[in-house]
Amino acid sequence: MLLRGSSLRNTDWIIGFVVYSGHQTKIMMNSANSRFKMSSIEKGTNKQIIFIFIAQIFMCIICSVILTIMQKNAVDNAWYIYPKGISNDKEIDRSVGFLLFRGIGVWVLCFV
Repeated sequence: MLLRGSSLRNTDWIIGFVVYSGHQTKIMMNSANSRFKMSSIEKGTNKQIIFIFIAQIFMCIICSVILTIMQKNAVDNAWYIYPKGISNDKEIDRSVGFLLFRGIGVWVLCFV
């Protein structure tokens, strides 16, 4: 290995070997990952998107509860839809849990 430098002006050549080349070398110091940068507008937009998502889920749950209450009351009050002699047990006798689950799905599709 031939080295020429300012401190070795009067020498023609020198023999050397590397004892330790760890994380303090120039190549390793330059290979560090850069920090993730995000502008204040992006941070604000992310917070607004999360708020809108939570508000939509909350609205879906509220509307589903209202829809379920209306559907349960419709069986008794809607004499013109469900006459006394005719009953469709599959449609009328649904559980509240199923109606809530279906209602949330309906309102998610409507709001999104």
